[in-house]
Amino acid sequence: MLFYEFQISCSPSEELPSGYGEERRKREERLSELNELLYAQHTDGKNFFVIDRPLSDGFHMCGAVKQTKPMTAGPLGKLLAPMLSEACGIKKVSVNSLREITREQFAHYIEICDKKSYLNCCSPLYDLQLNYADNRYFRLAEEMGTMRPQLSRAKAYREADGLMADSSFLDELARIYSDKNERKIFYGHPVHYHITAGNSDAAMTMTRLLVRALYANKRLAGQRINRVYNIQEECYDESDLDHLLRHAEGGTVVLEICSCAEEERYAGSYERVNEYLAAMIRKYQRNTLFILVDFHMQRGGLKNLLTTLREDISFVHIEEGAGSRAQAAAYLQSLDAQSSMPHYTEHELEQALGDRRTFRASDIHQIHEKLYRDALKNKSYRAYQDVDFHPETTVQKPTEDAAAVLRDMVGLKQQKEILEQIVAAFAIRKMRTEMGTETKRPSMHMCFTGNPGTAKTTVARLLADILSKENILPTGRFIECGRSDLVAKYVGWTAVCVKEKFRAARGGILFIDEAYALLDDRSGSYGDEAISTIVQEMENHREDVIVIFAGYPKKMQDFLDANEGLRSRIAFHVSFPDYTADELAEILSLIARQQGYTLTEEIVTHCRTQFSSMCRQEDFGNGRFVRNVFEQALMKQSQRLWALREHHALTEDSLRQLTVADFNVAALQHAERRQTSMGFSVSHG
Repeated sequence: MLFYEFQISCSPSEELPSGYGEERRKREERLSELNELLYAQHTDGKNFFVIDRPLSDGFHMCGAVKQTKPMTAGPLGKLLAPMLSEACGIKKVSVNSLREITREQFAHYIEICDKKSYLNCCSPLYDLQLNYADNRYFRLAEEMGTMRPQLSRAKAYREADGLMADSSFLDELARIYSDKNERKIFYGHPVHYHITAGNSDAAMTMTRLLVRALYANKRLAGQRINRVYNIQEECYDESDLDHLLRHAEGGTVVLEICSCAEEERYAGSYERVNEYLAAMIRKYQRNTLFILVDFHMQRGGLKNLLTTLREDISFVHIEEGAGSRAQAAAYLQSLDAQSSMPHYTEHELEQALGDRRTFRASDIHQIHEKLYRDALKNKSYRAYQDVDFHPETTVQKPTEDAAAVLRDMVGLKQQKEILEQIVAAFAIRKMRTEMGTETKRPSMHMCFTGNPGTAKTTVARLLADILSKENILPTGRFIECGRSDLVAKYVGWTAVCVKEKFRAARGGILFIDEAYALLDDRSGSYGDEAISTIVQEMENHREDVIVIFAGYPKKMQDFLDANEGLRSRIAFHVSFPDYTADELAEILSLIARQQGYTLTEEIVTHCRTQFSSMCRQEDFGNGRFVRNVFEQALMKQSQRLWALREHHALTEDSLRQLTVADFNVAALQHAERRQTSMGFSVSHG
């Protein structure tokens, strides 16, 4: 559904009282009568129009139109003429100042009409099911694209270059502007999009340019972009989301899926949301453009959804771009020029970039946001320029340094030393290459082995960030995948899936978890095809992708022994041993401290004793097991406090205080049996 506001000139014109008091009452009655007559003609459920204020020679109106092509003044006049003729005897209608608006703007006009008593006959927001924005399970932000002047091919490429666009974006622009495409009318969406970026600002910048290009080539009927974000795990079978997607037909829906942290912590809890979103996307994909967005530091939330939709819907994957310092400076200057705040000098912007030489687009947006906040105090409201803000009264989100985070991780002393050696080796190799003393870049691929919960994934993710900041990797992308991401269901598709992952990881790290699972089903050749393609792509991308294989030690060793091509290309092997009881106790204290709890020495001693028993069991979970213990202790504390609420006032201290009894949980009471997980995970995974 597309929403519009416009002016109509009528012949003969409807003259309405313009004064106050009794004349105002008569004017309200007449406009209410006209809107009632217009509403009575809203029988097909497709079009709805309302007069929100009178003009000297006609009316200002707004409308909701269900169609899949842009509305223009001529057809709209022909549509309104019989309605207004029946309502007030108007013979000739001329439409002026027609422009598309958002649902939010349309709702605003409706609310104005309601306050002025111009709508006594109906409640359009409820009748049209447009009251879906205020929902606790998701957030909605609407905006209109900037479509004038029409975006030419050359201008699209210039703007993409200014955004440091990735080749995947440029390739899609070439397809959109290709002469092989029909441009007469809108037929439907041949593809939808999957965008990966560092943050929402970078993703929406790419989305806006993409939407403008599609609209210019008659691939979209409307300019409206609906951004749906903060999608909660309760957002399944949600009628408001269904209504939102139904009324988005003709426009674009951006779904930001960044649930992986919660999905890992509560295993399967987000699966119902994925199933519901998949059903909704299938239902509306013909006339609504879907852009699915995930973020580099929150990967995983989209994996199951894309896998579910792959057979029915084609998604073009677009990666966030990266560029040199000069490109980043130009991009930052462009953002500063568009800002409403006092502008920075070229020297100030150059200083804001620091010492880095390569940047992702999202990095520039983060730098610009910080400059904007600084300008509020230093340029616009200078009375605050010299104020020493006390850290206890300032809410700040610390910027985590990946190297510092790695150093502060519990245990892993030998692994940290090995990784420091790896970073140093990479840096020296890069210097040799730049000096011309080393012409061929050696293999940089790795193998991480260890049981679940020993921090393999976390360390690999930090390594990507460290190598990026050391200018060893251009983008620092971290792409995590497993068997389901690499092995397709049909012949010939597996190689395409593998190549897509390598392309997505370009300039960063491709993390393949439990790669030996590729050969779990020896009855088919798809796993072999995946391994063969991986070996080929490791060689093709040895300059711009580091592959890290991860998994159980014994299975990984057998896997590599059986695949000489893979084994010969792996330069570094890092073993992650199980945590000791002392290290598990330290992890427990760290988890508690991060969530605002302080554990007594008695609790730590009690848990350390239990951890000693668990450490002797196979696959006990390591860091994930500790997370399980802490989460179960919180539930037991909640049960204890709930029982005391009628007789004791609950203070903040009591809410944050844990006892030894709280840690008498199932995970520790059954040390003789293998740990049964409740679905929680630890960030050390």
